[in-house]
Amino acid sequence: MKKSELIGTKLLSGTWKFGETIGTVIKETADGYIVVDWENVNGEWYYTVEQFERFEKITDRSTEFCEETALLAKEALSKSKPS
Repeated sequence: MKKSELIGTKLLSGTWKFGETIGTVIKETADGYIVVDWENVNGEWYYTVEQFERFEKITDRSTEFCEETALLAKEALSKSKPS
């Protein structure tokens, strides 16, 4: 996948200090960083390609405007949390 195809991709964060959350790739910088906007977490978060690869991709750009995108993201988040 080319980096330019990442914008609009929905991600699952995995466990971190903010808990698990869903994010969206909003841009890429000229110096190679991928920028994510996480739900319920302030700010834009910059990741190297290597750091970015640890996130689970829920959707890709081709499904960015699909009505089911939010549902898919919520299902992935609920499945990742222990019952």
